[in-house]
Amino acid sequence: MFRRTVGDNGSYMEGYKLYRKLLAQSPDKSVTIASIGFVTTLSRLLQSGPDE
Repeated sequence: MFRRTVGDNGSYMEGYKLYRKLLAQSPDKSVTIASIGFVTTLSRLLQSGPDE
């Protein structure tokens, strides 16, 4: 939805994939997510399929 303003040489993980990775490593009910600003990454997280 929104273009990145930082140059991307392919070394950055997609935000929703990082969320999935961190959430998978965390115990159940131990994470609270607070977002300020655009929620594109959270939207993609909710629309993403199961872990790869």
